[in-house]
Amino acid sequence: MKAIRSTILALFAGLTLLMPSLLFESFSQEGALKPLGDSAITTKTPASDPLAITKKSQGDSSEMPLYKAPLRGAPGGRLSGGTRGTQSKMPTFAFLAPRHTGLTFSEQPTLYWYSSEAAKFPVDLTILMGKEMKSILQVRIADETRAGFHPIHLTDHGIHLQTGVVYQCFVSMVTDPKHPSKDIISGGAIERIACPKNFQKTLKETDSKRIPLVYAEEGIWYDAMNALCSRIDAAPHDSLPYQQRISLLRQGDLTEAADYEMEHGAPAPRP
Repeated sequence: MKAIRSTILALFAGLTLLMPSLLFESFSQEGALKPLGDSAITTKTPASDPLAITKKSQGDSSEMPLYKAPLRGAPGGRLSGGTRGTQSKMPTFAFLAPRHTGLTFSEQPTLYWYSSEAAKFPVDLTILMGKEMKSILQVRIADETRAGFHPIHLTDHGIHLQTGVVYQCFVSMVTDPKHPSKDIISGGAIERIACPKNFQKTLKETDSKRIPLVYAEEGIWYDAMNALCSRIDAAPHDSLPYQQRISLLRQGDLTEAADYEMEHGAPAPRP
């Protein structure tokens, strides 16, 4: 596990030094960051409309999430948004994070990763805390890689996120235990923020089917993704939440995961 953490730190440091435009691209055109107030969460509207990509196949765009990346918090990055191994038969593997620091209101959020194919390789989870990147969790979360979308329940691991602290979360497909440098690694940043009172009221007054859309519009990536995945689990034959997840994935620039969903996950759209 120490070797895995060293590999992750080396990769992350390399990305920070060599590709700052990749890690911080969501903040490159905004100017000064705006503080979060209790009255509202300040967000930005994407420069282009990601919904247009799939609007025809998804029907009414008002039913699709519109993710507004927040103009606050520490810039962050995603390490390898969709990583494929060096061997041609290796799957595409990704931690479902945006390219900036994604937000959550939850002390113990549920996070997600995906693989395009099954593989006989275990998957490990590493979580680093704060600027010091202190390791607070290194654990095996799957004995084999399964195709599809998979949850990471932080409640299962006793992890409690502090408000105002940025965490780096990584999933690693262990292809060769003796050579950690060969691991396929994907990760992203997460920060927990306090939930404003007015938003708590909005959640209580919102129909449960629209909760993912409300989270997305407020820029709370991880809670929006979890709400959509929970809806899919609760109603696996309903095509709408699949289409909504496809839309959110595209807005997070997780194109390969969205393409996988379109091909393998979503039932036929409703007439």
